[in-house]
Amino acid sequence: AAALGGLRSTWAAGLPAGAGAGFRLLWGYTGAYMAAVMMAFMAAEHRYPAAPAICLLAAAGAVRLARALRERAAGARAFGPWILAGILVWLPLRRMKGELPLLNFGFLYERVGRTDEAERYYRRALEVNPQFAPALNSLGLLAYNRRDYPSAREIFERAALSAPRMIAPQVNLGNTYLQEGRLKDAEAVYESALALDPWAMEAWSNLGVLRARRGDWRAAFDAFERATIIAPNFLDCHSNLSEAAVRLGRWRAAA
Repeated sequence: AAALGGLRSTWAAGLPAGAGAGFRLLWGYTGAYMAAVMMAFMAAEHRYPAAPAICLLAAAGAVRLARALRERAAGARAFGPWILAGILVWLPLRRMKGELPLLNFGFLYERVGRTDEAERYYRRALEVNPQFAPALNSLGLLAYNRRDYPSAREIFERAALSAPRMIAPQVNLGNTYLQEGRLKDAEAVYESALALDPWAMEAWSNLGVLRARRGDWRAAFDAFERATIIAPNFLDCHSNLSEAAVRLGRWRAAA
């Protein structure tokens, strides 16, 4: 709220000499970006670059508010940005009930390799909302990376039930089934995910791996080809596609 107030006050102080439409567009983008940051619309790793700008503008906003209080300028021009920012911040936090900030702290700790702390925050988010699928999915990935596949499977199944239209838990559940050798179950989950999102690259890629394990290289080739179309810069997809092409004798496709 202070940062948005600062943004408003610096704008009101006047634009730099010669500032044109491009500067105004950049200023508007900065305000929209900060609003998105504070409304928790962005993942944690995308918020941190905005922190210096938010702190500087928050200082400007605090100075403006202090000056307004001292001069008893309690009109809409002084307090309007603060009131608006407070409403924008309060609405999503009221809806999320606090689980989203806990999830983002978990993301941060996981990013720096402190998985024990990350797990603690994911579990705290689930204490607030036991059906919070993003926290379930992240907790399941921690178990999956530890190769604790039974625990990962149980958590991903809960996440898939909590958010049946969320792709990530379904793909991760399919990956867990694949690691456990339950190919039929994995295939059903991948196909369910692709029915929701035909552009789910990881589902196509892992479906290709599953079909290759069965020895169905033609179907594997088709799945890998779809994955490379969706993500042309993902090298594993191209490597798998080349192997399938070699198995089928499609030397030109393998090259």
